Amino acid sequence: MKLFKLFVMTSSVSLGLSAAADVKPKALFGEDGRRDIFEIADELKPLSTALGTWVTPYSIEQLSESVSELLFPVMGENWGLCQGERFYDQPTTEIACTGFLVAPDLLLTAGHCMVNVGEARDQVTPQCSDFRWVFDYQMNSPAGVDLKNHPNTSIAHCEKVIYAIHDEKVTRKDYALIRLSKPMDDRFVFPVSEKKVQLGDQVAAMGFPIGLPLKYSGLAEVLRYSDGAEYFEANLDTAGGNSGSPVFNSDLELVGILVRGNDDFVQTADRCERWNRCELDGRNCSDGVQEVDYNSGMHVQLINEELRELIRANSR
Repeated sequence: MKLFKLFVMTSSVSLGLSAAADVKPKALFGEDGRRDIFEIADELKPLSTALGTWVTPYSIEQLSESVSELLFPVMGENWGLCQGERFYDQPTTEIACTGFLVAPDLLLTAGHCMVNVGEARDQVTPQCSDFRWVFDYQMNSPAGVDLKNHPNTSIAHCEKVIYAIHDEKVTRKDYALIRLSKPMDDRFVFPVSEKKVQLGDQVAAMGFPIGLPLKYSGLAEVLRYSDGAEYFEANLDTAGGNSGSPVFNSDLELVGILVRGNDDFVQTADRCERWNRCELDGRNCSDGVQEVDYNSGMHVQLINEELRELIRANSR
């Protein structure tokens, strides 16, 4: 809550790259906008404190009352990436979802991260009880992530699912609000935008693609949206594990939750995996498949009035 009060003074910021970022001519959608936290603009860095990744407790070994070791394998080896693919040498949680704070003890994520299908209300689902939420898993410098000394204060578990819905076929609603086991104080809390989403709006996201350390994805815009729909499409450079990522506007206000998208990888003749890349408009993906369901990019669940009221009613 304190960080929210301190950093919301940026009325509008660029959601592109910091001047020092290394821009390369390859991407998931046009130019690849994924960046580690140390590479982004200073005014965006506080947002990273609100992000947690959903991991199995077996990958956390408590060493003392104050620290734990995160037992994460290497991305390239674990997922069979081709040598030279981005983030090959970084760690991965293997399985992941992303969640973010909308109050010190309230976490918002994708519905399918908390319930397979259907709804859950005021209960402890297996996805709630069987996983932990790890905050501060990010690269604050080129040196990488210290997996051997992760603060226990940055680890929480799900106390209960306040409400989750995953409707795959009809409304396509896909969101969950959970109560954490403890308040994550002195962190950024995402404010909900009161503005209506418009075609062409600049948006960005943060999350843990394929369980990698926290990544910022900028240089994106709303490419497809119609009134009455539960989601919009945006060319955000995200992947599996980004489910539940906050999608925010240039005022650093929450406009949606990343929930669905195209395949992450394409296999080469050498039987290794490369990131699946598409043109900026979402077409001509390198896997050769233009999925009808994702005409213009990733699906982002809108923060509808129902969800706004759910957050308000459960904030302490």
